[in-house]
Amino acid sequence: MLKIENLSKSFDGVYALTDVSLMLPSKGLFALIGESGSGKSTLLKCIGLMLAPDCGKILFDGKEISSLKAAARDKARGRIFTYIAQETVLPEDMTVEEGLALFEKDRQKRLMALDKVGMRGKAEEKARNLSGGERQRVAIARALLRDTPVVLCDEITSSLDDDNADAVMKAVSELSKDRLVLCVGHKVGELLAVADGVVELDGGKVVKNTVSPDSSESRKGNAKISLGFKDAVKLFFCTFRTKAARTVFAVLFVFIAMASFMLSTTLLIKDDTDVMRANAKNQGIILLSMSNKDIATAYSVGRNSGMVNGWLIYADLDNGDFALYEGDYPKNGKDVMIPLFMHRYDPDRYRVGMQINLDGKNIYTVCGIFETDTSAYDFEELKKEESYLYSVNATLFSYYASMDFYDEYRDSVSYVLTKENERVIRYNDEQIIAGKAPEENNQVLISTGSVAQKYGVSENEVVASADLYFERVQKSVVLAGEKYSVSGICFSSYNGWLKKCDVSELASTLRYLAPVDDITAEDYKDVYNSSKLDNYSAQREEMTKISLILFAVFAVLAFFVFVNTNLFEKDERKTLFGSLREAGFTARSLTLYFVFSQAFTLLCSFVLLLAVGIPTIIKFQTVKEALCYTEYMYVFSWWSVLAALGAMLLVAAAAYAVTAIKSYKEISACSK
Repeated sequence: MLKIENLSKSFDGVYALTDVSLMLPSKGLFALIGESGSGKSTLLKCIGLMLAPDCGKILFDGKEISSLKAAARDKARGRIFTYIAQETVLPEDMTVEEGLALFEKDRQKRLMALDKVGMRGKAEEKARNLSGGERQRVAIARALLRDTPVVLCDEITSSLDDDNADAVMKAVSELSKDRLVLCVGHKVGELLAVADGVVELDGGKVVKNTVSPDSSESRKGNAKISLGFKDAVKLFFCTFRTKAARTVFAVLFVFIAMASFMLSTTLLIKDDTDVMRANAKNQGIILLSMSNKDIATAYSVGRNSGMVNGWLIYADLDNGDFALYEGDYPKNGKDVMIPLFMHRYDPDRYRVGMQINLDGKNIYTVCGIFETDTSAYDFEELKKEESYLYSVNATLFSYYASMDFYDEYRDSVSYVLTKENERVIRYNDEQIIAGKAPEENNQVLISTGSVAQKYGVSENEVVASADLYFERVQKSVVLAGEKYSVSGICFSSYNGWLKKCDVSELASTLRYLAPVDDITAEDYKDVYNSSKLDNYSAQREEMTKISLILFAVFAVLAFFVFVNTNLFEKDERKTLFGSLREAGFTARSLTLYFVFSQAFTLLCSFVLLLAVGIPTIIKFQTVKEALCYTEYMYVFSWWSVLAALGAMLLVAAAAYAVTAIKSYKEISACSK
C-alpha cells in the first residue's frame, strides 16, 4: 500500500502541491486527472521519488521512503517504481529485444513480455523505426520485465492516435491486475473507462478521491536497478556515433601525450653511459679500452699487434661472452681468435687456419672465430670508406689470445724506455745488497749495473761498498713523468730501475680493456674524447624538453576532451539516459558508462602506441654514421611504456574525479 501524508511542493515560492494526502491500494489502475497546471505530473514525480517534496511523507508498505538519503532513495526508487513518460526513448541503434536485455537477461521472458503488449513481431526491429504507440507498448513491456510493485504513467497516450491509444491503455489495464498503476492523462474519458478509481487535483489540492484503500501488502518485485559493465559497453557503442568525433580526438590526444611522455622518460632513464654501451654492442664490440687502470687491470690486456691498427688481446675467452662461431678456442700461447666482424669484412683473408706474425718474432694461428653483431654495418660501403674502418673500435680488428697463456707473454716483455731514455724493469725478486725491496707502487730499486755506469766503477766495487754507494745515490727520481723514491740497490746487470709491478704497468704499447657493461661514458670519453657522444647528449636534452612540452599540452587537451566526453549533451539528457533513469536504473550505476568510455579511449590510445608509437620511437633512435654503420642517438626503455600508461591513467583519473560529481548530478536530473 502506498500512503502520501500532507505532501507539499513549491517552485520559486509558488506551490504546485499543497497538503496532499492519499492512500492507494497495492493493485489496480487509478486515474490522476485535473486541468493543466493543477499539479498532476508534479505529484506523480514526487510519489516516484524523482522530486523531493518540501514537506510531508511518502510511505510504502508502512516504511517512509521520502526522507531517505540520496543513494538509498535512488535504490528505493528503482526497486519500487517504474516510470513511463509521455514520449518513450529507447536505445535507437539497438533492436527492441536488445534494449529490453538491459533489464532482463532471459530471452524467453523478454519475448513473453513483448507478446503481452502485441509487439513480439517487432522484437528484431531497430528502435528508431518504431512509431510512438509501438514505443509506448515497448515501455509497458519493460515495466512488465522490471516487475516493480508500482507503475507511474505520465500522459502516455497524449501524442497517440485513437487506435494506438486504445492498444496502450489495454496493455496498461492488463498490467494493473497485479500491481498499482497510477496514470496521469488529459483524455479523461478513455482514462475513466478503464480506471478503478479517480484522484482529481485543482490548484495543487485534492478535490476528488474515489480510491478505496486496502491494507494488503504490495507485491514483492525483483527489479534490476543497476547497469552492469557489459550493459555499459553496449550503451557506449550504441551512443558512440553521437560522440565519435570527440572520442577520436581524445584517442589522438592521449596517444600523442603518451608517446611524448614515453620518449621523454626514455631520454631521462637512459643516459650517456647507456647510449655508449648500446652503440658498442650494436657494433659488435665486446671489450673497450679504458683509462681507469684500477678497474682495467682486473680484466683483459691488449698490446700492439705489429699491424697498422688492432691489438693482440689477452682475454678470458671461455667465460661465455665470446660465443664460438667457427673453429675452436685457443689451446696454446700461439693460438688466437678473431671477431666475426673481421671475417665478414674479408672472408678470404681473415679465416680459421690463417697464420700471421703479430709481434715481429712469433707466428700465431687463427684457431677460431667468435660471434659479434655485424648487423649495424654495410660492408660494401665499409670497404669503399676504409678510412672509417678503425674509427669504430680497434678491438673489432684485433686478435684474441687466451688469458690462460698470458704468463708466457709476461716473460717476453719486461721493460719500457722512459722519456729520459732510461729503462724501468720489472722487479723479480733480485738480490737486495743495500736498502730494502720496494713495498709501495711509488718505490723503485736501482741496479748495480746502473750505479757502476753512473760512477765509473765496476759492479764488483758497487757490491763491495753497496751501503756507501746507496748513501750517494739520489733518493728521489722522476720516471715517465711520475715521482719515485729509491728504496735500495739490487744485484742486476741491467742499466735501469726496477719496479715491483705487473708487466702491464710497464709496456708502453699495452691497453687496458674491460667488458662494455663495466665501462662508463666518462671512461669512454677519457680514451676517445668522443665529441659525438657529447653531441648526442645535447640532442637528447633538446628532445627531452620538446617531448615534455608536447606531453603537457596534449595531456591538458586530453583532460578537457575526457571531461567533455563524460558530460551529457542536451539531447542525451532528454533521451537515452533520461529514459534509463525513468525506467529505474540508479544514477551511480549509470556512471559505469563514463568509466568504460575513458577505458575505451585509453585502450585505443595504448593499442595505437604499441602499433605506431613504439616502433616509430625505436626506429628513430638510430642514425647513419659515416656510410658504414648505424649508431644509437638514444636508447629506448620499455619501462617508459609503463610510465606513459601510468601518467595517462592519472590524467584520466583526474578527469573522472572532476566530472564524477557533476555527471552524477546530471544523471540524477535526467528525469526531472
